Amino acid sequence: MRRVAGMLLILAFFQFIAWVIPATPGSKGIDYYLPLHVLMETVSIVIAMMVFAVGWNSHSGKTAGNLVLLACLFFAIGWLDFSHTVSYGGMPDFLSPNGPDKQLNFWIVARLMAAFALLLVTLHPWDRLISKSRKNVLFITLMVGVLVLNWVVINYQDELPDLFIPGQGLTPLKKNLEYLCIVISLVAMLLLWVKMRHPLAFNAPLLFAAAGVMAMSEFYFTLYTTMTGAYNVLGHVYKVISYLIIYRAVVVESIERPYLQLTQARKNLALAVEASSTGMIMVDEKGIITLTNAKTDAMFGYDRGALVGSSVQELVPVARRTQHAQLLQDYMHRPLEFNMDEGRVLFGRHKLGHDFRVEIGLTPIADDDGRYVIASVVDISNRVENEHRINQLVNFDTLTGLPNRNLLFDRVNQAIHARWALRLVQRHHQDQRVFGRSDPLPGGCG
Repeated sequence: MRRVAGMLLILAFFQFIAWVIPATPGSKGIDYYLPLHVLMETVSIVIAMMVFAVGWNSHSGKTAGNLVLLACLFFAIGWLDFSHTVSYGGMPDFLSPNGPDKQLNFWIVARLMAAFALLLVTLHPWDRLISKSRKNVLFITLMVGVLVLNWVVINYQDELPDLFIPGQGLTPLKKNLEYLCIVISLVAMLLLWVKMRHPLAFNAPLLFAAAGVMAMSEFYFTLYTTMTGAYNVLGHVYKVISYLIIYRAVVVESIERPYLQLTQARKNLALAVEASSTGMIMVDEKGIITLTNAKTDAMFGYDRGALVGSSVQELVPVARRTQHAQLLQDYMHRPLEFNMDEGRVLFGRHKLGHDFRVEIGLTPIADDDGRYVIASVVDISNRVENEHRINQLVNFDTLTGLPNRNLLFDRVNQAIHARWALRLVQRHHQDQRVFGRSDPLPGGCG
């Protein structure tokens, strides 16, 4: 905001100097003003169309309504600026005789539209989205309005009020319309100033600056008495600056802000993965590793970051790689969160060539770049070994290694229960044959 305030102060200072310096009496204006005017208006038109292109194509689905509104309005403003340019005195006649009032009608409508555009996007919430169909309706409506305005100005100019009288200068109506543009811009600045006291989802300082420069630009157009004077040039320069700031605001909202948010989200993901107490691996649809943490690298015997860009098959035992590749493709088509070790004995492949027992959980994620899988990997070799040792201590003699009484009792109990269950099933089937009945087995066995 400090940079914005500094820029506005500098531009206001130059405007004050230009205002206090008296105009030269009898001045006929600047030589070669026409090509200079065409150049400045061309730059304005190009920037307006860039605002439209960026705002309109910012998303493939639903888009922030204010971005679409700015895009459509600036397409219309660019069109009106073109009509203003080709209708200027000294240019070839544009479908009807050119004159001061003709080009000023296009000019004042474009200026009012630009001021209202900033006011509308200030009042309208930025978190509201607009569908593609509504985008098209808004665009078509504005285009029809601009076509109607061109038709009216070109064919009925003599019936419209005068805005400029040669030898006298601007009419009160023209000045009042310019003052209206200034008031609208100042109201937008005031509303933005109030909103900037709280966190916002858009770049309010840039819109604040654009409204301020636009107000200063309009003030220049209340001062001139000749169509080719210095005030006209300065007003156009300030107008180009305001367009550039609006373009910058649209670029920030549609490109830079989402990119920064995506970058921050990926950074947060990387930090979360790195901080995990288990091994974490992120794999894309082709099975290429895109992210690991230090725990994973150490677990599989690799240097930090060495696995990124490698195939996940490098971490799978050689005998199971073909099967794993098919399982990965199937999972990418039907992703869901589950533990891979359910009903399976899983192994990982160490860099040194030996296999070790692992537990793996899979979590699918997706973004604009495609689908990914985050796998949490735990080395359970020590746990499996400890369980084996406990089993040995409980069921085998420590000296001879032969089965002890505990294992004997366990196997006998298993055999007894198996024999009892077999007899129960046999009796159930015998009853069915003899009595033709089907009583349920105890414990929900049948």
